[in-house]
Amino acid sequence: MFTYEPHSPVIGNPTGLLFNVQDLRTGDQIKNIHARIIIANGQKIFKIADIASSNGDLSINYAFPDSGSYQVISKIDSENLAALSSFKVLVPPQVLSSGFKSFSILMLYYVTPITSAAAGIAVYLVYKKPQHNTTNS
Repeated sequence: MFTYEPHSPVIGNPTGLLFNVQDLRTGDQIKNIHARIIIANGQKIFKIADIASSNGDLSINYAFPDSGSYQVISKIDSENLAALSSFKVLVPPQVLSSGFKSFSILMLYYVTPITSAAAGIAVYLVYKKPQHNTTNS
């Protein structure tokens, strides 16, 4: 079994990749395993981790460097098991990053009201010009 947290990975922040190795017939965890984990995006291999577990649970943290689709490939070995599996992790584009949110807030609360106020003052001053009374006799 494979899961990852957070469910929507953020570029550059650690994502927990969690593996639970079970016997498919009994549902029991397989003990004393060794795993090799590879993370790839189709063009590059980003991480190779060799880890061991006595209880069947494995986890690594990985910070995805960019958005896109990644394959997490695991090769699990134990006394009675050799298994290869592949899982997909989708890292969404980060258009709503904190920098973008800060810019939006800046525009919403400061730039837009100041621009509107300046435009209002300009319109007022144009129409407030004193009217010259020109009468010909």
